[in-house]
This record gives sequence, structure tokens and C-alpha cells, in this order.
Amino acid sequence: MSKFYALADEIDRNAGLSGDDKYRQRSKSADEAIADFEASKTLTRAREAVELTVAKHNIEPEVRDATLKAMNQDD
Repeated sequence: MSKFYALADEIDRNAGLSGDDKYRQRSKSADEAIADFEASKTLTRAREAVELTVAKHNIEPEVRDATLKAMNQDD
């Protein structure tokens, strides 16, 4: 994420780009950052950790389902 923020700042400072061009470049950079994050093992490990915690603490099914649904909303 920090790489994306630095790139977005660089795009914003570029006086040679129109507002539309800046928007398109930021959007493209954001899409790439999201794809990189989804491809990383960090998200997978976080989901697995939550699933293990839910199973370990025998959380009620409604709470478990709501938690898992919230985790998958970004998919």
C-alpha cells in the first residue's frame, strides 16, 4: 500500500497531466496494487487465521458466517 500511496502522490504532483489522466493513472495503479495484494499470501494467511480462531473458540454459526462474509466482500 505504501508503494501505491507514493505513486499516487507522484501522479498528483505531475503538472503535465490533466485531471482525467491523473484519475486514470491512479485507478490503474490502484488496480495493480489490489491484484498484487490478492496474489500475496498475506490475505490468504489472514483468512486462515480467522477461520482457525473461529473453529478454536467454537463461535456461533451466525457470527462465523457474518465474519467470513465480511472477509470475502472484497473478492
